[in-house]
Amino acid sequence: MEIEKKIIQLRMHKGWSKYKLGQVSGISQSSLSRIESGKVKPGYDMLIKIANALGVSMAEFDDNPMPIVPASNLTEVEDQTSLPWERKAGWERIKTKREAEQHEQLDELLTEIKNLSFAARAALLVLIKEMKKK
Repeated sequence: MEIEKKIIQLRMHKGWSKYKLGQVSGISQSSLSRIESGKVKPGYDMLIKIANALGVSMAEFDDNPMPIVPASNLTEVEDQTSLPWERKAGWERIKTKREAEQHEQLDELLTEIKNLSFAARAALLVLIKEMKKK
């Protein structure tokens, strides 16, 4: 479901008018009208204000939420020995197998992030910021 339709659905579920959502979120009624009509896509900050006002997480705006992987399913790479491997562009500084694996994981992570919807990227950013606080 598109973000604007999801906002309308959540607002109507609460029985709120655009005016009420605007009061609670701090976003003007005219801006909400443009968002709900699809004329404007809400920015990250605006989407967070809307989600907070409606009492939902950012993930609520995503049709394909990211699965949560239990920490017990994560494995740690233990090998730190220097081994030869095929060099890739930009990998000149990498010295160990572990560094190569970490670099590959980072490349894979960035590719996956690029393929996420706007709402999922916004939710991921919030999650990362929360994790850094702890």
